[in-house]
Amino acid sequence: MELSHVIRHRRSIRKYKSEKISKELLEEIINLAVWAPSPFNSQPWNFVIISREYILNRRENIGELLYERSKPLLEQIFGKKDMSPFIVKKFLGDFGGAPYLIGVLRSNRIGEVDLEFQRAAIYAVVQNILLIAYDKGLGTCWIGVDEKMREVVQEILGITKEMGELLALISIGIPDQRVKDLERKPFNLWYLE
Repeated sequence: MELSHVIRHRRSIRKYKSEKISKELLEEIINLAVWAPSPFNSQPWNFVIISREYILNRRENIGELLYERSKPLLEQIFGKKDMSPFIVKKFLGDFGGAPYLIGVLRSNRIGEVDLEFQRAAIYAVVQNILLIAYDKGLGTCWIGVDEKMREVVQEILGITKEMGELLALISIGIPDQRVKDLERKPFNLWYLE
């Protein structure tokens, strides 16, 4: 596929087929994604691939915890009568049946210096994962992990601080839904010459 097609047509997928995808394909996606830009070529990322079975065997449902944490924000953005919070809650209950989640972590490799640039690099690698997966016929959904939830989510999942700081989870699998193309919202563009 052409890059412009991938960028325009990739959508967040919240329902997946139960079929597994190969670990080789997951590794191929990650090995391509790490060509993202990073400050001073620091490449401050690590990854953990988490199976559906592993998630279901945790003592607590991390999806429910993430939803409860985001519920006030969802209601603020969409209002209490909108269906969006319900859709998010349903998805986070079991991550849409995705066979895997990819955890994207800020590595401790370059010390405890928390440059915002490092986080920006992590989000660039996340974007690459989303685009590459779509190009390979897979669906994804980016799930943010904020500072207030990070420690408890990492503890439940068994992600140690030595592995890194969890900044995002990405559900990934074979899509079991079609999502319509959406229009882009208006934005401003200025030239300063």
